[in-house]
Amino acid sequence: GLTRRLSDHLSIDVKSYGKDVANVVGTETIRAALGIPVSLHVNNGYGRARGIEVELNKVYSNFTTFNLGYTLQWANGYASSAFADFIREQEKLAKPIRERPLSWDVRHQVILSTSLISAPGKHMNLFGLRLPDNWSISLLTRFTSGEPYSPGTLDILEARVLENAASKPYRISSDLKINKSFESRFGGISVFLDIFSLFNRRNDLDVNFWTGEAIKYGDLVSGTDEIVNWPQMYAAMSPRWWSSPRYAQFGLRLNY
Repeated sequence: GLTRRLSDHLSIDVKSYGKDVANVVGTETIRAALGIPVSLHVNNGYGRARGIEVELNKVYSNFTTFNLGYTLQWANGYASSAFADFIREQEKLAKPIRERPLSWDVRHQVILSTSLISAPGKHMNLFGLRLPDNWSISLLTRFTSGEPYSPGTLDILEARVLENAASKPYRISSDLKINKSFESRFGGISVFLDIFSLFNRRNDLDVNFWTGEAIKYGDLVSGTDEIVNWPQMYAAMSPRWWSSPRYAQFGLRLNY
């Protein structure tokens, strides 16, 4: 890693990393007595991760602080789970002969954390107006590119090539936290308001492998030209397909 100071309050940190992983738990099927298939866990999996992280930091000064980080990574390997070979066998897929993106291979990630803080006894002036002290406002924003998924196909040979060949939609969300503290004879009292998913963006967490989008009315039955009927679609739709909507928490904290 490399850290360089840009000014009294600003610095940049650059790190690169790489790791090869061998002997990961996998699954292998053997034939027992009478030809009965038996699946065993064996150490035959492998993978590797490569990436770079760049982080820009501003320490607290002039009532503000922020941290901006960017990560670029590649995660490739033989299997994303210990049951990958078992699933491949059930779907009549041959074992891969080369690495492919793993399920957690998120190529890009950006995280921005910024705060406006008025410490006790420190009053901010806004357009000539002296504001109260002992409060803070923080914003955390996260952006990530989508994880890999395998597009739908009825061709067994094509399925081998398409394993984790596409990416789900990107995700972005922001959380806002506001806090005001007071001192009393009983100790410190804080009033807080936390707002999650501030802009109420609906992120697709999972996708229909045939469309590359979250499940919706009008989708076709897998591999056919038949539209999924309403009862089937209603049963299939679940909150797991999307991120949580906006919600807030308001409360008091007592420190003594």
